[in-house]
Amino acid sequence: MGGRKSYPIKRLLGDLRQSVGERKDLASAMEEKNPEKIASTTLKTFIKSDTAIENLTKTFDMVDVILSLSEESIEPQNLKDKIVKKWSEKKYKEDITIDSQIENNLINSIFNILKEDKKNE
Repeated sequence: MGGRKSYPIKRLLGDLRQSVGERKDLASAMEEKNPEKIASTTLKTFIKSDTAIENLTKTFDMVDVILSLSEESIEPQNLKDKIVKKWSEKKYKEDITIDSQIENNLINSIFNILKEDKKNE
């Protein structure tokens, strides 16, 4: 059986020792199957996480790449190379550092979104 490898929560959100209350609340909300409580507890945990905020910021850094590529006429077979090139230019120009696995996931996500967008044109 295949599938995507999940990331440990510590890698995504950083050290959560200060969020013991939120973890208990989240477990309780999941046990109760309460989506509103799950969402609010997850958001509280996310807001307290410097790592999560930093990763979200990196995602926003890629918006320029997405917008510039969505306007261009690019052959589907060249799309991923173009994404990587545009992102590399921006990353080095603005001295952006990013975890390589998160970077790869973002590039793949952008590729899938733009590929669908180009297919529907």
